[in-house]
Formats: sequence, structure tokens, C-alpha cells
Amino acid sequence: MELQRLGFKVKLALPKNTCETPEGKTFFSDLFDEMEWIPLPEIKLPPGKSRAKLQLQILRDTLQKVRPDHAYVPYADGISQAWGMQRKPDSFFSNDAILECLMMRGGFAYPAANLNNRIKNEISWKLQQRARWNKVHHLDPLVLNAIKNRNPAYAKNVFLIPEAIEPLTTKTRPEALQQLGLEPGDPLIVCPGGVNETKGSDLIARAVSRLPRDFPCRLLLFGKHSDHLKNLSESLAHDKRIIFKNQFASPEEFDCLFAAAELVATCYPRHIGSASILIRSAAADKKVLASDFGWIGWACDNFKLGRTCRAGDVDAIRDGLICTLKSTTEPSSENQQSKKAFVDYHTLPNHIAHFTSLICELHGKPAPKLSSFPSPVSIHGI
Repeated sequence: MELQRLGFKVKLALPKNTCETPEGKTFFSDLFDEMEWIPLPEIKLPPGKSRAKLQLQILRDTLQKVRPDHAYVPYADGISQAWGMQRKPDSFFSNDAILECLMMRGGFAYPAANLNNRIKNEISWKLQQRARWNKVHHLDPLVLNAIKNRNPAYAKNVFLIPEAIEPLTTKTRPEALQQLGLEPGDPLIVCPGGVNETKGSDLIARAVSRLPRDFPCRLLLFGKHSDHLKNLSESLAHDKRIIFKNQFASPEEFDCLFAAAELVATCYPRHIGSASILIRSAAADKKVLASDFGWIGWACDNFKLGRTCRAGDVDAIRDGLICTLKSTTEPSSENQQSKKAFVDYHTLPNHIAHFTSLICELHGKPAPKLSSFPSPVSIHGI
């Protein structure tokens, strides 16, 4: 929408089945009335075929068909590596479009769990450097720092971008609880988003089940459940403190999770990259129990966002929940300022400004106002 406001003709390329899912209907249906839609083929992979290679081919075919002046790829992980595998990446795309992308991950900047992962991460790093994007955005300062240290020449086209965090809808806690179908009661723990092992949903559920029976709390896991979590919900059905709700949360329900919560858990085991839930928790000024690993642990410590724990250890999560919920210590004014600077950087307008800075520069448009990442901060590894 911002590109249209700036006077550009925008075409939206999305899979043809986008509006067949609850997520697609919620986030994209309105856009189809505002701009031309280019339906992309569904990705149906034969056994042994690479999803990323197919996505790269779809991107190439679309660019050849549409012939844009400027193209955005808002999720380029995998596509970059597939492009880097080409024998002549410089000439892989035949048209002269400016290609701009967003990368979500950077495993090469993180400690590897084992030798196999370390080798994969190094290969991924070498391949992504061969992809010839005109501008690459990264959400993770730790990854950007590693890129600058490893390849300063490549880093000249790589930039940090904030998460696009919108203000929460203004709801009181009682209103939010009512919207979620919950009665007022014991302190509520939430872990918004998909309910799966990647988010550590199974570990947080087991941690709550190990709390003393007289410890007052409730855990609400509201979101699409993985098969493992569906099975776990059955095995933990006896513990009435754990509420499993296996359905897509609407934007209003998603905001209600933060409004209703006493504590937000971001105990994602060995998570690579930023985590918008942690930022939203800070914006909502909620108690946080987070992983001590990677960007999550780094951001939590640097900007005083909450308590951290070993996210792969159920007992460590349980102990962290007890300490965090029992804590009555008020944050210092210095800590509050640090958190505010972090939250103020991660806004939707700032995200849009970073994403439109290059196209405005190339077409003589007024430069958008960018807010830089708050400093000073410590980035000395993970």
C-alpha cells in the first residue's frame, strides 16, 4: 500500500490458493481489490525435489513474464542458496529488475548443535553470497555483525531492518479474557503463534505440568497444533491448568493473548533469528520468560526485556516460570528506557521506511525517515 501511495504500480504475486486458508483470507483478501494479482502455481514437490529450487524457478518465470522494474522477495531464505548454486548466478535472471529481499535466518552466525549442522551452515553461507540481490535486509543484528566480520565487501549491500510490529488493540484484561473464552482467575501464561516443537510448546506444557499443584497459573496454547502437540494435549488432558486450543488465532484474538497474559513465554529451543513475539511482549509491557540462546537471549539481556532460561530443559523452564511469576521487582528507569528504545525501533512505519528507501532513492522520491537500531549494544557473539 505504501508503494502505491508513493505512485508506483504494484503487482502482487502470491500462490493461487492463498485465499483458501484462514491466514490468507485474513491478511491478503483486501489487497486483491487494491492491486493486480499474479497467481503463482502451487508447489507440489515430487520425492527428492528441492522446494527452494522450485521457488527460484517460479521467481525467474514470474520476472520474465511480468518484467518489473523493481521486485521484492519478502522471504528469501532457501531461494538465495538455490540461486547461489547456479553455475553463473550473475546471468541467471535475464531482465534488469532491481531485486530486493528479506532474509529471516543466518545459522552460520550461531553455534552449531553438531558437526553436520556446522557444515550445512557454512555451505549455506557460501551459497547465499553468490546470489546477486541488489539489496538484502536482515532482521537479526547478530547475523549482520557476522556478515560484516566475514565478508565486508558483501556486507555493503546488506542492511538491518526492524520487525513490522503494529500497536496492540486497546483491550482491558477482562475484555481480552472474555474474547478468549476464559474466566478471570489465576495468572495466565501464553506462547502466541503456532503451537509446535519449534516454539517449544511441548516443553512449556510439560514445565507447567511439573509445577507444584498449589502453584497458581494457567497456560493457554492457542494456535494451529502440530501432530506432536495434538498427541501431547491428550496425554496432559488431566492437568486443567493447561488449555489447548487448536485453531488459527484471528488478529483480534492474537492481540487478546498479550492483553490477557501475565507472562509471555518465548522459550524457543535453539531458535535462529529474531522473534516478533518477544518484541510484542515488550511492547505490551508483559513479564517474559525467554530462551537464553541466540537473538532471543541477546535481546532479552541487552534491552532488559525479561528473564532467560535454558529453553531445552523442562525443569529450567519450570523454575523460570516460578521465579518470573513470583517476582514483584519493578524495573529501573534505565531498564525501562532501554526497553522503550528497542520497542520504538521495531514499528511498522520504520519497517516500511527501510523497505522503501532504495526504490525512493532510485526514482527521485523523498527519502523516508529511518530510525536506526538503538545503541550502544553489545554484539560479541552468542
